[in-house]
Amino acid sequence: MSKRKQSADSEAAPRRCSRRTQPAPVPNICHAPVLSDFTADGSEHDARDVLSSLALGDAHDLPSHAQHTAEHCTPYALWNAAEVVLERALPPPAFIDIKVNKTGMSAGLSMQRLLDRRDAVRFLRDLDLRATPVQVHGRGKHGPILLKALQSGVLLVGGTVGMTTYHSVHDDNKGVPKSWAGVRIPGVMREGHSFVVVGSANVTDHGRSLVVRDSQVEDVFGINGCAILPLSDFEGELGECFVLARA
Repeated sequence: MSKRKQSADSEAAPRRCSRRTQPAPVPNICHAPVLSDFTADGSEHDARDVLSSLALGDAHDLPSHAQHTAEHCTPYALWNAAEVVLERALPPPAFIDIKVNKTGMSAGLSMQRLLDRRDAVRFLRDLDLRATPVQVHGRGKHGPILLKALQSGVLLVGGTVGMTTYHSVHDDNKGVPKSWAGVRIPGVMREGHSFVVVGSANVTDHGRSLVVRDSQVEDVFGINGCAILPLSDFEGELGECFVLARA
């Protein structure tokens, strides 16, 4: 075959295009009652708008119960989570005043240890709820683990986070857009903490984020007792996770 003909044949041959399958957009999701729905699609929403749409907090007769000591976040997280799942207020559980170590490496209480207690087992049984553990260690990046688990229900999460939010009494509010109100500040007052994840949203300026119900005083933290936790700020900080749902 002549070089000329070979060249012509090569030019006539169809080119194969490499088409990579684009990942499907992550949908917004919320297991808490809402005033306006931000979960219709995966579009962006301001943090303040997402948090203001939640029918949680004192203004909606579902106040976030503020822990009475710094070490009692875990029992309060379980109490707050159960109310979200059932969408009604509950009296203080029997385990809310349990003795918790306040100093040393064993300070605080893991969710697993709480769930192993008889009073916590009875609490879930009487409410017809079930807490299912999620494997987080050695399973890859934490973001996809949390988003997948969130499809099954409200999450009980333990990890290291900043304990304050933008546009709160702990923030000078300088140079930060008002739309950031309620976003956890990543590098301030970092502590090991247990909290409730009620949903996720694509948040403007912060990307895919968790919608968190916390156990802090509403007047000084977040909006409606809730906050936005960008997944990019939480990667590598997850310690434990459970899905709380109706049995």
